[in-house]
Amino acid sequence: MDFLQSGPVDTSLLCHQEEHISNEIWKHDDYVRMLRARHRWHVVTLDLLDHRVKDEIVKAGFGPIISINDVTIDQQLVNALVERWRRETHTFHFPYGEATITLQDVLLQLGLPIDGDAVTGSSSNEWGPTCLRLLGDSPPFNQLKGSMVKLTWLETLIQKLPSTNYVPQSVIEQHARAHIMLLMGNILFVESSGQSIHLMYLLLLDNLPAAKNYSWGAAVLACLYSALDRATNPNQRNIGGCMLLLQSWAYSRLQCIAPTINSIFVNRVEQGVGFPLAQRWSCPKKSTTIPIHSATNVIRKKFDGLGIDDFKWTPYPYEELNIRGLIDHVDILPNVIYAMVPLICFSTVQWHPLDRVKRQFG
Repeated sequence: MDFLQSGPVDTSLLCHQEEHISNEIWKHDDYVRMLRARHRWHVVTLDLLDHRVKDEIVKAGFGPIISINDVTIDQQLVNALVERWRRETHTFHFPYGEATITLQDVLLQLGLPIDGDAVTGSSSNEWGPTCLRLLGDSPPFNQLKGSMVKLTWLETLIQKLPSTNYVPQSVIEQHARAHIMLLMGNILFVESSGQSIHLMYLLLLDNLPAAKNYSWGAAVLACLYSALDRATNPNQRNIGGCMLLLQSWAYSRLQCIAPTINSIFVNRVEQGVGFPLAQRWSCPKKSTTIPIHSATNVIRKKFDGLGIDDFKWTPYPYEELNIRGLIDHVDILPNVIYAMVPLICFSTVQWHPLDRVKRQFG
């Protein structure tokens, strides 16, 4: 085995091998780092959400997200995927080629807009008065650190909608913003601590109908790339970003690790059942046969043994054809899906590396 070496032979591209988690695995074959995937489901289910608040969330472009029921994140799968991620290319390196999460995946898995204005703007403000105006209350001193507000405080806001028939429109909008901020902090833009959310996003929710004009999907993808980049460091113990997107992408393409779900007929897809696709993993399903106590090692070995036909390069033709009527501005989508462009979320800017994963588009 002395003639073998860990990592790439040519380090001109994959130049961060020394700081990559795969180095530790090479030294210790049974090495498992328990990277904790931060993800927490929204505290109010769709059935309990006031219809007036729900309408405002839908207007803002986040309707598909609230239609997804609780999905449990497989921590071991996340660990195994991170071991395959390379921050130099923003792709997973599998035995038969590179693959990555793209804007197409964000659109179909989460239903978020991928075309529109960049998610950016001011990241500083007088947050007390701003929260009072947009959320109906100001966070106490111990709930706000700089521009980061605790999610537990936001949870208290959504429990205060009056039960009377008449509620001022401004109050309904304030509750909708609080719900959206919780969706962001718990699912879409999760911090590695999993406890807070940056209030810069709140400023983009001032006008709720106008919020749907932002490319939230591109922003989610940029933050997920960054979270995966950081997680490849063996000293990292937590991972933020949208774990729902990561896991749904893996389940759709890697059948060897995906739970079994019930089939959805074409007419049901056309009615919106099963869209966004991440919704399908909250349906009744059979679990995998992977033992929990050794899951990361088992999944790692499954990835090592992947054949060229074991990875589903183009999993979406059926879904794309049958949900076109459910997506706004569908005619412009091909231009966006296939674009090699910067993905922007305020100061986080990542590249959409489609030139490296052309097999994912046939």
